[in-house]
Amino acid sequence: MLDLGCGSGVLAIAVAKLWRLPVIATDIDPMAVEVARENCRSKRRRTARSRSRCDGLDHPVIRAGAPYELILANILASPLTRLAPALSAALARGGTVVLSGLLRSQRLWC
Repeated sequence: MLDLGCGSGVLAIAVAKLWRLPVIATDIDPMAVEVARENCRSKRRRTARSRSRCDGLDHPVIRAGAPYELILANILASPLTRLAPALSAALARGGTVVLSGLLRSQRLWC
């Protein structure tokens, strides 16, 4: 499982705990990564690993973990749009992407 835009790591920890899945959590904010790392340590969730600052999916550890059965992306619409091809490529066939962090004004109507 990949948690892109992990913030404090709460979702990565929950997935690791609930489904006992190995999780890679990453964020572009170095402070968020440190908080996530500390939360993983304090919750003793060794399966949830926070990665150092990483912009998008272009990190060797993230690429090595692909394809992912589950990707959580809690970031805004503009970065998600730019990351869409990389997210699609990193997702396992039949996998699931959960997007959040979108503002009401960023909704698309079909």
